Amino acid sequence: MPGDKSYFLGTIRKTYGINGEVVIAFDNNPTEEELKELESVFIEIDGQRIPFFISEFKKVNIGSAITKLELVNTLDEAKGLVNRRIYADLPGLAPREKNEMDLSDLSGFTLFGIKEGEIGTIVEILIYPENPVMRIMKGGKEILIPINDDLIESINMEQRQIIMSIPEGLISLFE
Repeated sequence: MPGDKSYFLGTIRKTYGINGEVVIAFDNNPTEEELKELESVFIEIDGQRIPFFISEFKKVNIGSAITKLELVNTLDEAKGLVNRRIYADLPGLAPREKNEMDLSDLSGFTLFGIKEGEIGTIVEILIYPENPVMRIMKGGKEILIPINDDLIESINMEQRQIIMSIPEGLISLFE
């Protein structure tokens, strides 16, 4: 089946413009040369990897690119691809190990602060250049917490929990 030997490239994070462009947040940082070699990507839809031909890749920064896919020509069509995982036949990208996590895997985990206790459930990971952020909803309010390896104390995969040392005063900014 096409795409079976492809590697996880990243996730479509959002739409861009009104002509069907999307922003891909990369998991593995492909080079400009590798992206130029790509003719197509595979987008995971309903458990299947569906091929999409690429019209244009414009790398915005080290972690993302604006991408135009053939046959995706409207904002509504592009919206249907948001949060989908993308795979590519890029030999330079090593396949992820089974126990290796992608940041998007943290959605649905419960975040606990060492001092604060339970903060809330992670509803989305927002990928900003050099600064990924957890979006958490608590009591109808949105809380944004930067993801920093130095602040993460532990991740419990079975219980889907993250324990973090939250910078003092950060949570109070959202209250």
